[in-house]
Amino acid sequence: MDYTFRRSGWHWAAKEFADGLKDASSYPLCYLFGVWLTLSGHMLGRRVWMRFPRQMFPNWYMLLVGPSAQGRKSTAMALGYDAIAELMEFTPPIRTVTTQQGLLQMMSEQGGHVLVWLDEFSSMAQKTKMDFGRDIHQRLTELYDCPISASNTTKQNPLTVYEPYLSILSASTSEWIQQTVSMSDMLGGLGNRLTFVLGDERPTLAWPGQPNHTLDWTMLALPEGELYPTDACKDMWVDWYTKFDERQRSSSPVLRTLAQRVPEKVWKTALIMSAWNNEPYITDATLEMAVDWGEYMYESIVKLIPAFEDKEKQVFTAIAEGYDTKRQLYKLLNHKMSPGQIQGAIKQLTWMGAVSTDGDFYACLVDELDKLEEVT
Repeated sequence: MDYTFRRSGWHWAAKEFADGLKDASSYPLCYLFGVWLTLSGHMLGRRVWMRFPRQMFPNWYMLLVGPSAQGRKSTAMALGYDAIAELMEFTPPIRTVTTQQGLLQMMSEQGGHVLVWLDEFSSMAQKTKMDFGRDIHQRLTELYDCPISASNTTKQNPLTVYEPYLSILSASTSEWIQQTVSMSDMLGGLGNRLTFVLGDERPTLAWPGQPNHTLDWTMLALPEGELYPTDACKDMWVDWYTKFDERQRSSSPVLRTLAQRVPEKVWKTALIMSAWNNEPYITDATLEMAVDWGEYMYESIVKLIPAFEDKEKQVFTAIAEGYDTKRQLYKLLNHKMSPGQIQGAIKQLTWMGAVSTDGDFYACLVDELDKLEEVT
């Protein structure tokens, strides 16, 4: 699986960016596309937007996902960032996020415009399990939509950041996601704001080439204002969105929820591509490229879902096999999960319509989890 150059979504700027880095390591090309989008959106900031239907900006919460010690996720991030490092001299990335108060403080110090860089996304996810970090996900969910302001109204240190603009470039493995991020976290709002990019590592290079940064990032200083889709672009959108909506209606609740914002991200992609073209409008040709990337985002979600569903599947299977009381489940699964994880899985299975609860007794409502669409 990879977003190879045979795909139709490679905008000329993305292609030039990737051409300069593809021979420097064996990371999948989809990582380079994701890095290009994130850095482009961060450079544009709030200067460029469109209505969908609210004002929408080109920021991304990008998460590169691949096997541990493989895939070269951090390498793709680092080599990509080198291309804009000089332009970011006075606003370096934030390398750790511990509390939402700390995040707002750092955003305030950088004028509200911040890139968060996490070599391991789970390092932040683990903080949410601690008392001081429980509100991080909620704050990230709020900041994704670029509100007019974001405030922390604590008595000791009240703080307001005006016109916040947050981008996230991060990496993780499906194993770490499974261990540190619950299904509730993913379906609680943050999950569909994250863009998961999965790809298979290309053949290892015995002697990696040198990065060649030829893309002129200063071009992104030119675009400014609202961009408008052309009539032909709108017609193409209606055709694609109608098919996407039909696909969503027949999907499982988990897939449906995590893919909910794929259409919005298609427009974000088109917005960035149009900005690189320095065009005040979005053409059907540009949207066609963005849609192809949207399909790859959807494919990545489909491939990643088992990592989220693993705990739920184990609990569901145990209940189906007759371990239908809290005590029986804990005794069976205590070597694999904590009591909190078991209860979280039961709560999620109940929300999904897969399991019913009656006090400490549980019952399956479907034969298999992949038949959930029949009861939703």
